[in-house]
Amino acid sequence: MFNERDALKLRLEQLAEQEERFLKLFREERELIFTKLRELDTSEKPVKTEVVEKTPVDPELTEVVKPAPTPAKKAAQPKKSSTPSPQGNKRGRKPTVTPEKEAAIEILKMHPEGMKGVDLQRAVEEATGSPIANMTTFMKSVENLDPNVQKPSRGTYIYANTDTPFGEF
Repeated sequence: MFNERDALKLRLEQLAEQEERFLKLFREERELIFTKLRELDTSEKPVKTEVVEKTPVDPELTEVVKPAPTPAKKAAQPKKSSTPSPQGNKRGRKPTVTPEKEAAIEILKMHPEGMKGVDLQRAVEEATGSPIANMTTFMKSVENLDPNVQKPSRGTYIYANTDTPFGEF
């Protein structure tokens, strides 16, 4: 019998096949572009190039090439320190604000007693018109965005002011 699990597995296989086809097309197009660039470089005067970055996703992918800066440009650039910046050591990315996240924060502000995750999900989906696929990960990103959004117990979310501890409302 064909059930939802089988349908999802089939879709995953289809996506993997499509992904492979697109990667192959991108590789072929990239190779054509590099071939044309090499032809142009050999027909015209040679231009100095330097390797800027390799794509870490696939080792077969070729590297990105751009013209080397002239000595005048090198002198104008500030020297980078060898010590990493404190922000560079942080894991993850800066949380991004989306209309769904803003709606979740506003809805939680209107319910100081807190809300069940399912009810909050329905309210956010109604307010924004876009579905939330995984409420837990969505709320984790909301918690990272606004530290006042807290999860005191399983499936319950509240908006607590920083001056108000959990039990005091």
